[in-house]
Amino acid sequence: MKHDDLRSVAHNAAASLASGCSFLIGVYDLDVLAAARQSPEGELVVDFLRGTISGAPPSSPIAKAAAFFPSALPALFEKHGISVSAFNETTARYWAAPQDIRFAVTVVDQFGVATETEHGDYNGQRTKQLDAFGRLRPKSIHRA
Repeated sequence: MKHDDLRSVAHNAAASLASGCSFLIGVYDLDVLAAARQSPEGELVVDFLRGTISGAPPSSPIAKAAAFFPSALPALFEKHGISVSAFNETTARYWAAPQDIRFAVTVVDQFGVATETEHGDYNGQRTKQLDAFGRLRPKSIHRA
């Protein structure tokens, strides 16, 4: 399986939580932005494979929603022809920007290849930056 395919599927899970209406886990009233702003660090980190969250109280709706992901992900992975064992880590770090939400999806595959991709807004588009020629381009993917 290509690493970019793993990144794509992990992005789908992270964007479903960021949108506030996650059909993947059947929870339709989530506010990740408010939870990120209320956390002491100003950010939340969700581990989708383990269903854990850091940065928010365990009793928060976001923490409760995160607990549903480990059981929902195998069906999503199967639709894309991916095995759960292809992932060693799939996390998303959400933080509140002044007017919207940002999140970075980190994927570590079974071979130890790690990437982090930054996304913005509730629709989960890749954040953009100016290149050396002043053109607006998607922000680069960080490979470890």
